[in-house]
Amino acid sequence: MAPTIHFIRHGEAAHNVNADLNLHDPKMTPKGFKQCEQLTAEIAGLGHDFELVFASPMKRTIQTALIAFPKYLQSKKIILLSDLQEIGTYAADTGSSIKDLEDEFGTARLNYSLVQPCWTDKSPGTRYHISNCVNRARVVRLFLKSVAQTYRDTDAHIAVVSHGNLLGYMSHPVADFKNCDRRTYRFEDGVDAELMAKLIETPDSIARHEKKMKEAIPQGEFKNPFGVKIPLTFSGPATPSPSWLLNDK
Repeated sequence: MAPTIHFIRHGEAAHNVNADLNLHDPKMTPKGFKQCEQLTAEIAGLGHDFELVFASPMKRTIQTALIAFPKYLQSKKIILLSDLQEIGTYAADTGSSIKDLEDEFGTARLNYSLVQPCWTDKSPGTRYHISNCVNRARVVRLFLKSVAQTYRDTDAHIAVVSHGNLLGYMSHPVADFKNCDRRTYRFEDGVDAELMAKLIETPDSIARHEKKMKEAIPQGEFKNPFGVKIPLTFSGPATPSPSWLLNDK
């Protein structure tokens, strides 16, 4: 057995609705809270406990983690990690001070020890500038790998609540994370994989998302903008006839 890493994107936040990136550290919308309720039920249905839950210190990810892991929070704290913040430099991608977070969310359920005092500085040349996002994603993977090694030869589960863009850089193959999307990964073996701490999506996770994509396709007959009906199934020949080539004089 090997530890499983669960990547989770936060629920819908205010800037996701109207693409207003000037909103500073936006919180979740009512729809985001409903998405988190569904995520909570999904996690509860897995039937196993989580050893650790890490989260970006941004408000929308903190909200998501606090809602999604009620059982975990009965005995443990969500661990906030600066490197899990979003990659952009807009106000919507920039977090709040530790004091502001403690004032709003308290300390009873959150561990702030891995939040750097300078974590909101995203100016050029800093650790959190967008130009360093690829390296930062690798640093996070290496960190998670070192954590996972403490649970080697077990079926431990570790959750990471973060942001769509950063999770895309951290995953293989690159995944498009929707709000409250959950995907599972394990570390790949091999020398090169060790150096890059490469995470591979599990077959079950891939199958689950392929099923979701199929279920999202509308069923029935459709009309294109020109008013022509498009049937759900195609009853024509399996391959086009080449006769048109012969008749094209």
